[in-house]
Amino acid sequence: MIALKRSEEYSEVLATGKITPFQREQKGIFAYTRSNDSQSLCVICNNQNESCRIELPKAFRVLLNNHRCLEKKGKTIELLPYQAVLLEDL
Repeated sequence: MIALKRSEEYSEVLATGKITPFQREQKGIFAYTRSNDSQSLCVICNNQNESCRIELPKAFRVLLNNHRCLEKKGKTIELLPYQAVLLEDL
């Protein structure tokens, strides 16, 4: 995460992008987007001891993941227990 924050490509959106929470209704999930005029990143953390599925509004690519894999089908991802990901909108 520190390397991304220092990179030219992501430093602005990570430092000054607008933070917008989402998935508030889903128990055990901490999620928000960080966006500016040109980029949008999404942080999703599963803070429970069971897997969960999350429907995302857009296509994405994985920038960071604390597990080796991320199960995805279209715009739906399945997070393992205590899995956290940083995604970039395509």
